[in-house]
Amino acid sequence: MLNKFSPKSSPEASAIDLPTSGNTNPWHSLRGSAGSPKPSEKKVTQEDKVVKRRAQCRANQARYRMRQQNRQLQLQQSVQQLREEVDRLKRGVDSTHSGRRTKCNPWVIIAEASRLVGKTFSSPWSELHGEEAASFTAFYQEYFSPDVALGETCGLKSFMEQACRWSTYFDHPDLQLKRVESTAPGVMTATARLSVTVTERSMGSFFPSLKCTRRDDDNDRAELAGRLLGQRLQLNCSITFLLDEETGRVAHLERDVDFVGPLLRVLGSLEDVSSVLRG
Repeated sequence: MLNKFSPKSSPEASAIDLPTSGNTNPWHSLRGSAGSPKPSEKKVTQEDKVVKRRAQCRANQARYRMRQQNRQLQLQQSVQQLREEVDRLKRGVDSTHSGRRTKCNPWVIIAEASRLVGKTFSSPWSELHGEEAASFTAFYQEYFSPDVALGETCGLKSFMEQACRWSTYFDHPDLQLKRVESTAPGVMTATARLSVTVTERSMGSFFPSLKCTRRDDDNDRAELAGRLLGQRLQLNCSITFLLDEETGRVAHLERDVDFVGPLLRVLGSLEDVSSVLRG
């Protein structure tokens, strides 16, 4: 009866061997072998870390470049604001300077201005020394309006350039101040004697009628030009200064040069003088 229920031995059961090492738990051995990563899985994980690190580096570099660009933009904006502020301050100083009333006596201003004009005639601007040219400029800026007018020119720079240009029209120009007088309130007139030597350039600038326009006039014009060339003319001239009522600075100039008398002494007839002066 007992033999009926006794288990039968099979080849499969007898083939299972239990581990004989220190750890006698077979389930522990199974879990350990299943949880250990394979070599291929370790390699993939390391590559992922490298890729992630590179992506982080690129992101950091992009943020750094962005910060640098923003900082550069802020610096440019700051520089532009500073430049605008400097320009605004300069305009304020110029307006204050040109708007305030000069304390110098108008007689002194006109006398000194006439002297400087004469100095400019005798010495071209390019031949003046740096300090002397700077003193001329400082005087004009101090006692002349920024928009001073002379003939068709307007502005202090144009006035100074035109005054210097006279020194190139004639040889050895010499201006001698004779008298300064007040002809009306705010109007001063300086009378002077201007001595010049006629050159080919002065004939082209002041006596354009001597340029031949018709062949039958060539002989007459050439004869008049030959008689004038190299002559020393003593010209009576006057410069009228109109002063600004508010600032006392020179705002307008008018010049008058008498060519008739000196040309008449050289040419001998009013007809020839008229031909020379005819525009």
